[in-house]
Amino acid sequence: MPRRILAVLLTLALLAGGWLAYETARPPDFHTYRVTAVEAAQAAHDGLLVAGLTADAFLQGRALGPYASTVLDDAGDSVADASARFAALAPTDERTVAIRDELTPLLAEANVRLGDVRRADANGDTGALREAIRPLTPLAERFNEFMDRHG
Repeated sequence: MPRRILAVLLTLALLAGGWLAYETARPPDFHTYRVTAVEAAQAAHDGLLVAGLTADAFLQGRALGPYASTVLDDAGDSVADASARFAALAPTDERTVAIRDELTPLLAEANVRLGDVRRADANGDTGALREAIRPLTPLAERFNEFMDRHG
């Protein structure tokens, strides 16, 4: 009798392991892809606005340099992480390809723009920082429009 119980338990463990492997390896469905895309867009939107507001506060003397640098680094890292999570999902159909084709260039631009802000901050170049933050709010609005369409 104990061998039979052991065999049943072993079979159940193998089935559970197979199910878990399937669940973690299967491609995302449209809903999962869309949700991940909207989350990435939200992170980019927020990162751009936070970076712009923080840099502007620093330029106006309302934020200390070390604080501003930390916030700018965190905003850039947040957008880079969200971009990587989105890029890790492969599109599964024409609808997800369309989402990828719309969002990927926006995320790339956000990463470039935040890199410009971080570089200007690191170099202590307030003129370059002022110029680098100028496109952040309009770009954040483009992410907002994406979220309105897909959220």
